[in-house]
Amino acid sequence: MKKSLKLCVCALLMLAVMPSLYAGVYAFEDEELEYEYEYYSGPETWRVHLSIDGLSTTHRTSSRYVGAFLAEHGVEMHPLDVLLTSYTRRIEDATMIRILRAFYVNVDIDGDTSRRKVSPGTTVGELANSLQEHFESEVLFDGNRSEELTEDSFWTFYTQNVRTRSHVEYIPYETIYIDDRTPDEGEVHVLQEGVAGEHRIEYTVTYVSNAEVSREVISDYVVDPVPRILHVVVEDKPEEVQIRSIGTHAVELLSWSYVRHNVIRNGQPLLITDVRTGMTYQVAAFSQGNHADVETITGEDTELMRQAFGGRWTWDPRPVWVTVNGRTIAASINGMPHAGSTNGNNGMNGHVCLHFYGSRTHSGSRAHERDHQRAVQEAFRAQ
Repeated sequence: MKKSLKLCVCALLMLAVMPSLYAGVYAFEDEELEYEYEYYSGPETWRVHLSIDGLSTTHRTSSRYVGAFLAEHGVEMHPLDVLLTSYTRRIEDATMIRILRAFYVNVDIDGDTSRRKVSPGTTVGELANSLQEHFESEVLFDGNRSEELTEDSFWTFYTQNVRTRSHVEYIPYETIYIDDRTPDEGEVHVLQEGVAGEHRIEYTVTYVSNAEVSREVISDYVVDPVPRILHVVVEDKPEEVQIRSIGTHAVELLSWSYVRHNVIRNGQPLLITDVRTGMTYQVAAFSQGNHADVETITGEDTELMRQAFGGRWTWDPRPVWVTVNGRTIAASINGMPHAGSTNGNNGMNGHVCLHFYGSRTHSGSRAHERDHQRAVQEAFRAQ
C-alpha cells in the first residue's frame, strides 16, 4: 500500500514538471517580420554545423529552427550578410548553416575615394548601379561589369553626363524717327515699341569626371529685333541756310529737315560728286526717315561709286556734293550696300545712306553720326 502511494506521488510530480520541459517559445525578428520558434529544453538535441566565411564550428541545440539557433548562439546578421539557408528551416541532426559576411571594398569616383560595404557575390556592375543612386550623372566603369568584388579590392569609377546649354547674344533694336530729325524738338508719339532680337545657340555638352570633353551645336537661330518707331511733331520754322561759293557754283549747308521737306523727292535723280576725287554718279532716294536711303540708278553708277570708295565697299563715310534742281548741297554718303532696295537692275545688293546736316542714323550710333557730320562739314568747306 505504501509502495503504491509513493508511485502515485511520483507520477503527479512528473505531470507537474512536464510543461516546464516543453513550454519554451522563442521570438526572432528578421526584416520587420516576426517569427515564433518552439524550442525544447528537454533531453532531445541536434548537432548543428555553423560555417561563417568558411570557418566551421559544431554545436548541439534543442532549437528547432535556424532563426532560433542563431539567436540562441548570439549570431548577429548585418543586412548585407548572406544566409545560405532559410531562417524558417527546421533543424535536423547534422544541419549545416552557412553564412557569408558582408565586406568592404575601396571605391574611387572622380578622384574621391571611400569605402563601401557590399554583400558577397556583388558584381562591379551592381556596385555601379548602387552608386548611381547618389549621383545625378551616370556612373561608369571601364572593365568587366560582371566581375565579382573581393574584400579590400580597389575599383575606379567615373561619372558622365550630357547637359544642354545655350548662349544668347542680344541684338539691340534701332529707333526710327518719322517726320523729323530729332526727338527733342517737339512732341513725340510712340508708334511701335522696340523689342531686342537675339542670336541663340543651343548645344549639348558632355562632361566626364566633371570636366567638359565635347560639345555639339543642336540649334542656331536668330530672332530679328523689332524697331522702335517714333513720330516727332515739330512746328514749322524758317531754316537757316549757309552758302559757300566753290568756283562757279555755290555749296549750301542745309538741315536735313529742310532738305527732306523742300528739296528732294523719292525717285528723283540726284547727282553725287565725290569731293576728294571729283568722280560723279547718280542715285535716287526711296526712303526719307532719319536720313535719305538711296540707291544707284544704273550698273555704271554702281561701279563709279565703288571706284570712288577706292574699289571696295566700306561703311566709312565720304564727303559729297548733292546737286538737284540747280542747287548743290553738302552731304555725306557711306559705301556699304545693305538691307532692302527697290532697283534690281543696278548691280547693287541693297542701298546706302545719304546724310545731310543734322541727320541721324537708324541705330542711334553717336559715333557714326559724328563721322557723317564731319564729312558734311568737309564737303561744305572743300575748295
